[in-house]
Amino acid sequence: MKSLPLLSLLAGFVLLVGPSCTGWPRGWSQAQQLPASDGPSGAWEGSWRSLPSGHSGKLRCAVFPKAPGLWEYRYRATWAKILCAGFTVDCTAQPQPDHTWRVVGSRDLGPAFGGTFTHQATVSGNRLEAQYRAAADHGLLTLQRLPPP
Repeated sequence: MKSLPLLSLLAGFVLLVGPSCTGWPRGWSQAQQLPASDGPSGAWEGSWRSLPSGHSGKLRCAVFPKAPGLWEYRYRATWAKILCAGFTVDCTAQPQPDHTWRVVGSRDLGPAFGGTFTHQATVSGNRLEAQYRAAADHGLLTLQRLPPP
């Protein structure tokens, strides 16, 4: 019966996250209005993929400037087509000589959600490609900036 605690944890997670599973990060509409000329700011949509397991899902991100060189990334990810979760990561973003942006950030999501999530990305025009890593997983994020509505 070792699986009973795991099933209880999973059921609790679904009850906690499921009802709020809209798939839209907080501030999505406002992010869509931000100009692309403001570095990585804006509304981004794409996917994530775990390298060890091959699991993947949809990913949305609303990016807002917080301070010079600092942006807030509000992620909303789905998996198994019915589950989703969101979290926010503050990232430094620096323009590079080749007109790309280098983005780096991390956040401790707690032991139940993989510990410290780290994220290293390159923003090139309207494309964001990142590598993520946490204690139990690592993989790739690929996003496209959405044009204003």
